[in-house]
Order: sequence, then structure tokens, then C-alpha cells
Amino acid sequence: MENWGHTEDDHETLFEREPDCPEDYYRIGVRLAHHAWQASRAAIEIELPSMEDPANFFCEVYDCELVHESLANCGIKVKQ
Repeated sequence: MENWGHTEDDHETLFEREPDCPEDYYRIGVRLAHHAWQASRAAIEIELPSMEDPANFFCEVYDCELVHESLANCGIKVKQ
């Protein structure tokens, strides 16, 4: 019972990519989890304060272009 909760998977190869399709993972469980994560990101769309609004405190504190770019890199859509 020492190995209860553990698998015999080699964790060093857990995130290997599919040789025939490098954008996918080789292991089906990892591939399905990644697809689910991508779908969850794609379903998110947020609205940020307008960058043109002079009363917008958000853009005074943060670089709005950098915020938009960072969110896009995470797969999150920003309403325009």
C-alpha cells in the first residue's frame, strides 16, 4: 500500500509533445486537460475601462497596452 495514490508514470516525460502534432501533448490525460484549460480561457471575456477616458484611474496606474497584451497571452479576450 506504499504506492497508494501514485502511478507508475515517469513524471519526466509527462509533458512530452505528440511527435506528429507538436502543439498537442502525447499523453491523452494531459492532452485532454490542456484542451479543457484552453477552452476555459477562450470562454472568458472581460471589459476594461476605456483607455481614452481621462478619468480612468486604471490607465494612470497601469500601462493599459501591456495589460491587454498580457491578458491576450493568457488566452483571455478583452472587449473592445
